[in-house]
Amino acid sequence: MQDFKHRVALVTGASTGIGEAIAAELFRRGATVVMTGRHTAPLTAAAARLDPDGRRLMTLRMDVRDAQSVQQGIEEIVRRCGALHLLVNNAGITGPHEVDIDRYAVEDWHEVI
Repeated sequence: MQDFKHRVALVTGASTGIGEAIAAELFRRGATVVMTGRHTAPLTAAAARLDPDGRRLMTLRMDVRDAQSVQQGIEEIVRRCGALHLLVNNAGITGPHEVDIDRYAVEDWHEVI
């Protein structure tokens, strides 16, 4: 089993689901984890579940659709943690609910991708 002690990991889309599970596993294996997402409240709740003491986990609002948001986030991580070693590009969205994929509007498809 890989040990991630003394490593800083950034997980995008980490407030729920797979992203939260990845953040939890990295945290369990010793990493300092930075959980990011577009919505602060679910990030804060997820972080409190994983690391109630806030020892090795931090949250950061980041929108991966916006290059400036990503750049500022990375700079903040390096400033606060001293480095960034691992990146999990998990962020993503689904398309319109209850719509077959072949019926997505082009704009909706571009948002998903």
